[in-house]
Amino acid sequence: MAALEEQIKSVEADIQDLKMKLSAKEGELRGLQIAQSAISGKAISNSGRSTEKQRTPIKGIALQILEDCGPLGADASKIVTIAEREHSVSLKRASVSSLLSRLTSDGVLDYDQVTYRLKKYAENKPDNTDGIVHFRTSGAMQ
Repeated sequence: MAALEEQIKSVEADIQDLKMKLSAKEGELRGLQIAQSAISGKAISNSGRSTEKQRTPIKGIALQILEDCGPLGADASKIVTIAEREHSVSLKRASVSSLLSRLTSDGVLDYDQVTYRLKKYAENKPDNTDGIVHFRTSGAMQ
């Protein structure tokens, strides 16, 4: 029975990994399409439909950044900064925050009140050796 449960967990982990890779590849594809459009000066559509502004695949980009961050993880602000710097994509912090919250409730991410990280890195998160105590606040002045 334990072996069957391990197989099920292994398959579930493989499914999550493939979903993450698919989302990341969709993000890469969109980035290449944007680059191609900028170089050629022509608007592109991979669906053959109207070339109105297409949505940025926030999920794929965020998951790829969290994968790259590994056990250190990242918060929404860091993901927005990295997306702009390394993927040339401008993301809204509120959209990223909402996505991270949803992925946490779906069991894809781990959140320790400061940092989000992929579940597979949750066990290996680094200790807080910098001596800093992190507090989460609303930012409102009381």
